[in-house]
Formats: sequence, structure tokens, C-alpha cells
Amino acid sequence: MKKLLLLLSLLLATVANAEIFQPEDYIKLQFPGCFQEHKFTKSNFKNDLTNTAEKKLSNRDKSRIERVGKNLNSQLRSIRNSFNKGNYEKVIDKSKNALDLISSQGLNLFDSPTGLQVSLVNGQNINMLDFYLIALVEIPYLNYLSSKNLGLDMNIQEKWLNETFTNSRAIFENKGCSTTLSKFTEVEVTKRRYKYICKMIKPYEAHIASEKGILEYKKKNYKDAMSFFSLALTNYSSTGFKKEAKDTIIFERMNLQARNAFAAEKIENWCVASEGYRRATELAKFVEIEPLPIWSLTSDKVHEWEPKWGIVNRGKQPIAIYKKPPVYPRRAMERGEEGCVMLEFTVNQKGKTEDIRIIWSTNGWLNAAAVNAAKRFEYRPYMNQGKSERVTGILNQITFIIDDPRKDRSYIPAGCE
Repeated sequence: MKKLLLLLSLLLATVANAEIFQPEDYIKLQFPGCFQEHKFTKSNFKNDLTNTAEKKLSNRDKSRIERVGKNLNSQLRSIRNSFNKGNYEKVIDKSKNALDLISSQGLNLFDSPTGLQVSLVNGQNINMLDFYLIALVEIPYLNYLSSKNLGLDMNIQEKWLNETFTNSRAIFENKGCSTTLSKFTEVEVTKRRYKYICKMIKPYEAHIASEKGILEYKKKNYKDAMSFFSLALTNYSSTGFKKEAKDTIIFERMNLQARNAFAAEKIENWCVASEGYRRATELAKFVEIEPLPIWSLTSDKVHEWEPKWGIVNRGKQPIAIYKKPPVYPRRAMERGEEGCVMLEFTVNQKGKTEDIRIIWSTNGWLNAAAVNAAKRFEYRPYMNQGKSERVTGILNQITFIIDDPRKDRSYIPAGCE
């Protein structure tokens, strides 16, 4: 197993020096309108390492690889059976033998020798070494799920998840699977060698990336979480599924869009947050599910998002780039007073607020705090033919809510609707 992991690590190190797709690139694939820089080039797409010539094996080597492959297939069936029965300890125990069997062969699994086509997976003919690669993704993933169901230490769970992800990325990057992503970009790829192994690996990687995103979210690594959620979305979008599975996949995509939005909110990427909630809502309607109230940052005009700041720019409007929340008045908090204040002000040529006045308020206790907060707002001034202009009549409602775990995210104080 150590030899195999070393081989995969070396291959990945080689790829990492190139411009092949990395997890963070998938956010730009999914939400290109939210980024100024989202151009991809031909170097982002990689053909099969063995696309120039296929290695020829001796009959003896072919016989050995096929014999071991049939043994591996039998072991994999047994591992799946144990998992389906909930015998998770057996899954982990049996997996060791299967992984040792692969590593003991000392093969470069990314070779494409001729004459090794077998019908092992869903009746499809695949190269036997490709089957070995699929096993190197499925087995660690079943180990991850088993360790999760057994409640084993998080480090153990993450070890298996990272191993299966490393293996799936190695397949993606070395089997020409990146060429399928050209349809999401403006880049034309002349050689599109899309292999059956790519189609097989993508559903696995979608599940794996989704799980990694959840782990990163729990660790408060929100940018990484967005990367993995976006990778999972891309894999679901670029893989064909049977008709009976489409609703299930739409449901998965809906959850991923919402999770992406949750993570984006945490780092104040309002563009991805709004677009993620909008897409989650649309997918929910498509499968006739009631959208959740917490998906609240929706926008029907995504094309109006200003790329740099991620704020909607409608007409002659400055763009808010900094809004520190107001200091909650102590006496109002002690009295349990909530409410909102509608302000009107001017944004000058330097992006500062002036002439702040109260249009209406639901609670006078909150007025001074709202005005003081607005004084510190910062804007990107409205630009007209390269020159900044002063804009009057900017409206901004400031809402004061006292934290309470019994309130959901859609809660609004009375009078502020």
C-alpha cells in the first residue's frame, strides 16, 4: 500500500505544478459572475498521460493482472455486502486485504495496456487497471463511512476521506477527465478523450467532496468548504444519471447550493451566498419541495452583481464595501427592546456618508445607535465616465434583534416587515 500511495503522491505532485483544476477553481466554475478573474486556458485541461502509445504486456503479465483483478472484484463484492448489512468492523478488516492485494502487484495503474478489457462494473467493458483505480476510491470511501457509523476518532475518519479524495483526484487528473469541463468554460479543447472511468469516478467524487466540505465547514474553513461543495456540484452537473435517479441528484444539488451559501455568508461573500440561495430555492420548486425560510438572500438579477464586491448595483448607486453593525444600546437591550430604523443619507465622492436623517423608526431608543453606525459606513462611489459622483437619497434600514436561540434566521421584529 505504501508503494501505491507513493506513486499517487508523485503523480499528484507533478500535476500540482501545472495549471490543472484545483478545488478552489470550482467555485469560479460554478459562480463565474461573482469573480473578476475567472478565465481558464487550455493548460487547465489535461489529456491522458498515456495518450501517445499504449503499453503492451506479455501474456503472462496479462494473465496475472486478470487473475488478481477477479480476486479483487470478489473481495470488493464482499466488502459491499458487509457494508450493506451494517457490519462496519468487517468492512474495515476486509478492506486491508483488498488494498494490500493491489499494492503487492507493483504496477503503474495509470498505464493503459491493451488486451485487458473486462466486464466487471455494471456490464461495462473497462480496462482492468482502471478497475483497480476505481477500487482504490471505493474501498477507502466505504472505510470512511464505516468509521463514521462506528463513531471512531475524527482523525481516523478524515484519514480515510483524504485517502479516497487523493485517489479520485489522481484519476481525474491523469485519465483525461478534465477535458469534460471545457463545456463550462469558453475554452475549446480539441482532444476530448473522455473515458468510462471518468464517468464512474465523478459520482464517487461528488459524495467525497460533499463530505469534505461538511468537515471543513465544521472546522470553520469556509473557503475550503465552498471549494469542495462547488467541486461536488460540478461533478453532479457533468455526469449523466438514469431517469429514476434524477430527483435524488437534484435534491443533493439543492443541499449543496444551500451549504455553499451558508459558507459564503460566513466569509461575507454575498454574491455566492445570494446566488446559492437562489439556486437552492429554484431546485426546491423544481422537485416540488417547499423552500426553507433561511434561504433568504435570493436575487432574481444575478447579472447585476458587481464582481469585486459582490453587491447588487442597480442604476446610479454607490456600492457598500463596509458596514459595521451598530452598537446595541444598553438600556434598550436590558428592556428587551427590538425594532428598526430607516435612514436616508448622501454618499459623497469619497464614499463617505453625509446628511444622515431618520425617515421612520419603530423604536426611538434605537435611533442614535443607527445614525452613529451609518456615519462609519464606507462605499465605493458611483462612477460616471471615470469620475466619482455624489449621490443623494440612499436608503438603508438598520434592524436591531436580540440574540435568542429560539429565533430562526428569518425572524424580523414587529413593524420591520
